[in-house]
Amino acid sequence: MKSYLDVPEDFESSYIYKASTENIDDFGSSVFAVSYNDIVRIIGAKRRILRYDNNGCGYWEDIPKPDFYETKLYKDEVKEIIANIKKYYMSL
Repeated sequence: MKSYLDVPEDFESSYIYKASTENIDDFGSSVFAVSYNDIVRIIGAKRRILRYDNNGCGYWEDIPKPDFYETKLYKDEVKEIIANIKKYYMSL
């Protein structure tokens, strides 16, 4: 993927803070999360968009300057959200 950012050649990618699931990645987006004390900061962006050529074949196009979205939650809120998701899927 072509990058529009100035990144040093010796930069090493690390995905330790990546919070995206496979389905989020499959739709051209990324999500990362970090925490400090009792706050979790979640940052997401749509990096690519699915386009179609004249033959109807799909291809991904990078978004040159994607919009980033951010939210901050208390860790207890994140735990509650995850517990509710698990509860929902267990009921299916």
